[in-house]
Amino acid sequence: MDEKSNNLIKVLGKAYESQLVKNNPDLQKIIAECAKPLMGNNDDKVYFEVITKLTHGVSKYYEAHHNQLPNELKDIYQEIKSDIPEHSINADKLHQLAVDTGLLSFVKL
Repeated sequence: MDEKSNNLIKVLGKAYESQLVKNNPDLQKIIAECAKPLMGNNDDKVYFEVITKLTHGVSKYYEAHHNQLPNELKDIYQEIKSDIPEHSINADKLHQLAVDTGLLSFVKL
């Protein structure tokens, strides 16, 4: 497994073990569905498919929860933000999310 996939699995695992995620079946599902394809897989295509799914899931959660984002999802975003394709719809949404939540104050994606 390459370093990016390995680091993402660690962040996903930490988030999955948090009480917030344990109490939220939707978050559990997103995280589990994204972690499984990364296990034992070095394919960059799989990694980018996973981060695409994650960006969509995080964006959807953010919008559905009145622009609130738990730290567990912020940590996941921090891990993948440099690999999100620029100018994608989800990249634009997540960029705004980062600005709104203070994750991004001086750095431009």
